[in-house]
Amino acid sequence: MLAVTSARAQAPAPSQPDQKVEVSAQPLTDTEQRRRDPVAKTVVGRDEIEKYGDTNLSDVLKRLPGVNMSGGNPRLRGLGSGYTLVLVNGEPAPPGFSLDNLSPSQVERIEITRGPSADQSAQAVAGTLNIILREAPRTRQRELRVGTGYTAHRPTLSGNGQWGDRDGALSYTLPLSIYQWRGQRDVLTERAWTDPTLGAQQLRTPSDESFWGGGFNFSPRFTWKFSEADSLNLQVFSQRHNFNNRHDGNNGHEAK
Repeated sequence: MLAVTSARAQAPAPSQPDQKVEVSAQPLTDTEQRRRDPVAKTVVGRDEIEKYGDTNLSDVLKRLPGVNMSGGNPRLRGLGSGYTLVLVNGEPAPPGFSLDNLSPSQVERIEITRGPSADQSAQAVAGTLNIILREAPRTRQRELRVGTGYTAHRPTLSGNGQWGDRDGALSYTLPLSIYQWRGQRDVLTERAWTDPTLGAQQLRTPSDESFWGGGFNFSPRFTWKFSEADSLNLQVFSQRHNFNNRHDGNNGHEAK
């Protein structure tokens, strides 16, 4: 017996056209970052930093709830400055770093963590203050701001400039801030004593106190991007601040 089988070839299925899939993402807002972070953290963004036109970062921090400034050093939860850790881009601030000389225009956001955390040192008992500086721009950036104010009967001047660009794998930002201030006030010094013959005596000495100073802050940042996952960042800080004062006293006069 001979069995004959036959097979019928099937035509290949028509190919599906390629579909283009676009994935878009938006950065988290300050509120969303607070909700997703497992640690109690307050994130202060650019809008709030620039809201009142402050010329230095210390003035911005004074407005934040729960943050006290003493001698240019921040304090959290009512503890001394030695219990608050200050970070810059997640790293300990370099020696001699001063928040007074840092311009708000150089800061992208401020992260405030109240209370200690396992990944920080004993210096963060009160909490951590993390200053995130602005990254190098994707396109050319030229920004210049000039401000003036009035303190202690004298005007104050400040200027902030930021230059940034990208050249291949290298991107950089060159922020510079300068400031100058001057003030004057009247001082009355009183000294009291008892004279055996004349009785109670008092010496009043009026004087004029003048104070002035200025400085600059230069903190360039360079980024080399080797691949999507590998990059090298270089952050440099250069700050200078000077303070001067003078007393012009008059001859005091005695009064009973």
